[in-house]
Amino acid sequence: MKQRRRNRLAVLVVIAAVVSFVVAVHYYNNRPMESKVHKLQSSLPREVQPLRIRPTDYVMAPEDAKLYVDNVINPIFLRYANNNQELPALRSRLIKLAQMINSKQLVYEAMPAYYPLGKTFLMKVDYDPQKFQVLLVVFVPAIKDVQQQKNQRDFEDNVAVALAHEMIHLEQGGQPFLAKVAGRNDLEAKKLLAQDEAAAWGKTIIEILRPLAEQGWNPEPKWLDAGEKLKMLGDNYQHPAWVINFYNPDRHH
Repeated sequence: MKQRRRNRLAVLVVIAAVVSFVVAVHYYNNRPMESKVHKLQSSLPREVQPLRIRPTDYVMAPEDAKLYVDNVINPIFLRYANNNQELPALRSRLIKLAQMINSKQLVYEAMPAYYPLGKTFLMKVDYDPQKFQVLLVVFVPAIKDVQQQKNQRDFEDNVAVALAHEMIHLEQGGQPFLAKVAGRNDLEAKKLLAQDEAAAWGKTIIEILRPLAEQGWNPEPKWLDAGEKLKMLGDNYQHPAWVINFYNPDRHH
């Protein structure tokens, strides 16, 4: 009889432990997302070889670029991350990105220059092989151009989508991928970069741009067109006919 009681007690203890664990996991997974996001702080730019940007390329003072990121971009960043009414696929990416910045896994850099390959690039995830650091580089002049061209809501949506898109890049390969292609200019690296960009834009279109368009947002016409092309390929962003759109033989990473 005593042995049976001990066995029952042992079973009850195990059940209680399992229930406690399940409750703890449920609480962790369903805790308010807002608690994950903290104040963001950008950093001044430094010379990064893969980007091939020098101080002579700056079109504004570095201090002004940093102030713009802290005073204009970061409030948008945090507002979208903390708004539980925002599209989950967008919001979750911003939360992850904020966590990486605040935990120093990612250097958040305000660049006072345009991206060398085009003035429409808003931001880019890159890698500093000398310091073994992943970077999120924000091209402030390009974002200021968009601000002048768009109404406030469309401008804010553009910024939020651009941030989420860069987080998708980090989800796909992160530091190992960036380190693998950093500073390379060979054919294989360019093919890998094209595949990575094609997948990132495919996910951005399917998971973020289309749902936002259904909610009334006006994405750039080129991405509406790209979304139609992707749909014709069965939303297969690994299809060669989609990947070729992102292959740039002149691209330097």
